[in-house]
Amino acid sequence: MPPWYQFDCFDLARFIRESGIDLLSVRRILDVGGGLGLRSMLATTATPGLNRPDVHVTCVDIAPLAIHRGVRLWDAVRQGRSSPDLFGYRPEALPRHSMAFRVESAEDLPLDLLSPSPDLWLDWMFLHGLPRPLWTAYLSAIKAACPRFIPFKCFSRELATVDRLKQTITGIDKHLFRDADVDAVFGPEYRRTPVVHASPEIKNPASHSDGIIAAKRAYVLERVG
Repeated sequence: MPPWYQFDCFDLARFIRESGIDLLSVRRILDVGGGLGLRSMLATTATPGLNRPDVHVTCVDIAPLAIHRGVRLWDAVRQGRSSPDLFGYRPEALPRHSMAFRVESAEDLPLDLLSPSPDLWLDWMFLHGLPRPLWTAYLSAIKAACPRFIPFKCFSRELATVDRLKQTITGIDKHLFRDADVDAVFGPEYRRTPVVHASPEIKNPASHSDGIIAAKRAYVLERVG
């Protein structure tokens, strides 16, 4: 897995708990580009409002190996067993919800993932690494699915001291977003709620990119109307 994958894997759990979303109304969660699905696993098991038998999570990723490891990890988590793919993290409870894993391309998601509409569409550090030519197809999928909420985390331009982040994976740019960029990308169908988590830039010469741990922001985007 990429070197950043195992950093602060409870960040999504903390954000969901403080998001202001009516979690008891959530039934369907789509975790896009979720890798092993570790963050969504930890978030749902750690959040009583989501750890319910009527909640179903689907994790999609383009990498078959990640999905294969995710299935094995989920089996371990369901049974309360340890796994090296937990990277030392411990789920706070046994899961009561269900979870599925699919090898899918985010810009060509099948209809059964888009309808019925997901209540939560998790884009947790995904769009920032998606090549720009694929953005239109990906955002069209969101528009077709019409999820109620999009927890969205990205690199923050306002909090950054650099104009451009160095590529960690050759050929994959890392996009920086201003608040106005987030508004423009998701369009008038979604509004940013007041809930924002900010992670400031940290100087770290040992970091895998630019000698910094890049600044990030997380938002709740709520469907309008």
